[in-house]
Amino acid sequence: MKKLFIVLLSVLLLTGCSSSHSSFDESDHHQEITVNDLNILAPSGAPALALVDLFETHSDNITIVEGADVLQASFVNPQPEYDVIIAPTNLGVKLAQSKKTDYRLAAVITWGNLYILAENEEVLKNEDLVFAAFGEQAVPGLVFESVKDELDIENVVYYNAVTEAQAALLAKNASAALIAEPAASATIAKAKQQNINLSIVANIQELWEHKTGSFGYPQASIFVLESENNHEALSDLLTQIDNNILKMNEAIEKGDTDSLVFLIDAVSAETLGVPNAQIVANGYLRMGLDYRTASDCEQELSDFLSLFGITYDSSIAVR
Repeated sequence: MKKLFIVLLSVLLLTGCSSSHSSFDESDHHQEITVNDLNILAPSGAPALALVDLFETHSDNITIVEGADVLQASFVNPQPEYDVIIAPTNLGVKLAQSKKTDYRLAAVITWGNLYILAENEEVLKNEDLVFAAFGEQAVPGLVFESVKDELDIENVVYYNAVTEAQAALLAKNASAALIAEPAASATIAKAKQQNINLSIVANIQELWEHKTGSFGYPQASIFVLESENNHEALSDLLTQIDNNILKMNEAIEKGDTDSLVFLIDAVSAETLGVPNAQIVANGYLRMGLDYRTASDCEQELSDFLSLFGITYDSSIAVR
């Protein structure tokens, strides 16, 4: 009897130890990460609009910034703060291919938002044309330079920012200008207040497509930092962004701008870095928002990145 008691006690102790160890492993290695646990960094303007639907439930985890400095610093941070970074495609790809970041390319979300504004198309044929542009060594300038021969434009004055090109046009220091949406819509609205009738006289995206045969140019993309625990959450987030962009495009195409206006007002145009909600809604379809996985647009990525002397390596993309 004594021996039987000892054996039973030993079994109970071993079982207890086994259960305790199993429970510890499960809690330590299988933490549930949801979409709302993911931290997202994005630049202001058109790319931020891809996230506008997420702010209601995800606002504490979304950071919107101006300029590329914070984006670049976040890519190379040895202690990453963000699971997802939306950034200029050329910036993220260059860092990934040079092994300076562990973020990988998941999808392209903006396909160009550049337009030429003037009082009419005839202005572009004027020999005395003074043309204002911006971003000489960045996406706007490089894309424009690659297609400007289609328009026969020569006298180009580059400014540091789109707001400066806009100001030159409104002050009539330039008779035509390269402007990005949503600033293009805001410029047309401001011009009306000054009794100047500006309109879009050329679509840079159409010129690019005519010249390269590519579907637009992949201006901004989603880069993700994958881990063992966040794979499912990242997949869910990307699906949400894809569905939200598709849903908004369909609504705007049907003439329904109310939903977008409501969402922008809820977040605030200032936070998103865009003009007022109605102006953005009116020009939304010109912002080139369209979700396409990196594997679905390798030729477009290759054509675009060649402007920066980058040979695209698809191994840095999520599969």
